[in-house]
Amino acid sequence: VSNFPAYYEKISIGIHTMQNQANDNNIQIGNDSIVKTLESLSLTLAQTTKSIFVTITSIFGGLFSLLVVLVITFYLTVEENALKYFIKFLTPLKYRVYAMDLINRMQSKIGLWLRGQLLLSIIVGILVYAGLLLFGVKYALLLALVAAILEIIPYLGPWISGIIAVFIAFSDGSIIKVLLVAFWYLLVQQAENNIIVPKLMGRMVGLNPIIVIMAIIIGFKLGGVIGGMLGVPVAAAIAVYLADVIKEKKGEKINQPETENME
Repeated sequence: VSNFPAYYEKISIGIHTMQNQANDNNIQIGNDSIVKTLESLSLTLAQTTKSIFVTITSIFGGLFSLLVVLVITFYLTVEENALKYFIKFLTPLKYRVYAMDLINRMQSKIGLWLRGQLLLSIIVGILVYAGLLLFGVKYALLLALVAAILEIIPYLGPWISGIIAVFIAFSDGSIIKVLLVAFWYLLVQQAENNIIVPKLMGRMVGLNPIIVIMAIIIGFKLGGVIGGMLGVPVAAAIAVYLADVIKEKKGEKINQPETENME
């Protein structure tokens, strides 16, 4: 952020350099046209500043909400006794053993999802770092860390990290580098959405890759960013219960732990 004025100056120099190169090649670009274009751009930026501020505020608000959700989810996954006593209090004695066993299995699924999400962030961070390092982009490690952290935000996270990286690449004044960085982020995102997430999450939480994709899309449509993030663990929890319902319909016995093990 402190280097933003330097980046802006580099971009301005880059525009003048491209204009000089165009003039050297007998490509006429009028100064008036550039001035008018820049003035129009400045006016547009001024008009959208307020909306951008609101958007940024919403993003950080969403990040805070995501952090709260992750902390609560981690607590419920690790701290078994608190949830166990809560379920005991709410559940009638007749269904208590099954309910607590169901919660234990759901906890296991959510724990696997958390591990999968962490592994996904690490994979994306490594891929981004490798590409940026290959293209010679400054702050490659920092940008890779940003990409890994923002990976917890479905859809929006990869786009935000990609825009930041493209801006840093553009500050170097190389259009080729900008195109390479943009292409690499799009490639990583496509690989993530179509290969890594379905395979990784499907294997970690035991869901079909198609179900994983549908869970993320439906969650995002119903609950926005938080809904998209919680789509997979909620689907996994529902799948655990539905598996028991199907077994009961088929007349199969549902394995339940002994009552004394639940105390």
